[in-house]
Amino acid sequence: MSPYIFFLIVAFHAMARSILTVNSGGNRGPEVYSINSVAPWMVSVAASTTDRKIIDRVVLGNGKEPTGRSFNYFTMNESMYPMIYGNDSSLKDACNEFLSKVCVKDCLNSSAVKGKILLCDSTHGDDGAHWAGASGTITWDNSGVASVFPLPTIALNDSDLQIVHSYYKSTNKAEAKILKSEAIKDSSAPVVASFSSRGPNSVIPEIMKPDITAPGVDILAAFSPIPKLVDGISVEYNILSGTSIGLPPSIRSALMTTARPMKVSANLHGVLSFGSGHVDPVKAISPGLVYETTMDNYTQMLCDMGYNTAMVRLISGDNSSCPKDSKGSPKDLNYPSMTVYVKQLRPFKVEFPRTVTNVGRSNSTYKAQVIIRKHPRMKVEVNPPMLSFKLKKEKKSFVVIVTGQGMTMERPVESATLVWSDGTHTVRSPVIVYTEFLI
Repeated sequence: MSPYIFFLIVAFHAMARSILTVNSGGNRGPEVYSINSVAPWMVSVAASTTDRKIIDRVVLGNGKEPTGRSFNYFTMNESMYPMIYGNDSSLKDACNEFLSKVCVKDCLNSSAVKGKILLCDSTHGDDGAHWAGASGTITWDNSGVASVFPLPTIALNDSDLQIVHSYYKSTNKAEAKILKSEAIKDSSAPVVASFSSRGPNSVIPEIMKPDITAPGVDILAAFSPIPKLVDGISVEYNILSGTSIGLPPSIRSALMTTARPMKVSANLHGVLSFGSGHVDPVKAISPGLVYETTMDNYTQMLCDMGYNTAMVRLISGDNSSCPKDSKGSPKDLNYPSMTVYVKQLRPFKVEFPRTVTNVGRSNSTYKAQVIIRKHPRMKVEVNPPMLSFKLKKEKKSFVVIVTGQGMTMERPVESATLVWSDGTHTVRSPVIVYTEFLI
């Protein structure tokens, strides 16, 4: 049994005991179908930015100051430092041109590099630069996140690195100085990080993953002192980025239905990158309505996926069994989001049965509203469009009906948001229809 399958089974048993498992969605983005965490009994979390952005600048000898990303806490004491390109400082008989340009450690001539700022066409050039005694390094990185380095380092994207290269080629005495990092306000946040894994769910297409996003870029997080960093240094905290840096079934529902909406246009692959939105822990305390899902519901979903009784019992560890004529669909799971895959260019009609439990005020009435962009390729109806509750813990059921004339590969995803509101609480659920992608 693979470690991941074992983890899925452990999480299933945790769910059965009302313990919520929160799982990193993975750092294999921005490709679609890259999400690692696919089981509906776990909360899958994507990584998004915060309104604090850590940047760095490098001052070139011609006065230009390209801006990049790094967490650089070093102070360079000299006014300027000579620069040298990895390919100009390599041991020619030891490495080819490519390895020299990316500053592989064994390729560098330390006597040529020592005391200079090393220019590298690689995300890991700092390792070789530090080993060779460089005063600093300029590297390439398009991820848009800041990292901690063992020496003054700035990571530049393609266009800014080209500015440095152009300057380096224009003079025989190129020089530069890397400034200390600074924090600026990022008004575009939250935006899903480029490295954060995207949906759709490759195992259960009817279950949206990731579920939510949480802060996962440039986070001050606990850090294991083992293994040690360079030079034998160990730290208790570090600046990190990733989906694992970012959280009973009702808690999962509350996190998803109270999440802050995110702009589809600002995030590559839209709703498939952020799920229900950016987590809002304060609002999650009082969600109003929750979608409750029991162990029996998950067992039935596995049966609907084609699992037989023996396979289900391997996961559940009990005497669960599948009906002989199970004709349901995973989309019928009482999940806070609603997702379906459809064939290209074919008209579709899909129904999502759902049940919500009132955890807000007694004697409350919720009205449904569907938020959808202009000129959609689908229509969303809710029946009934109003739910009235007399008591707390009272349950009410409804059906979301989604119809459309067909999806195309050029526009493979359509999404809407179902909002239930009683004037105090806002309960949001994404509704997603998608077809084949060009990968």
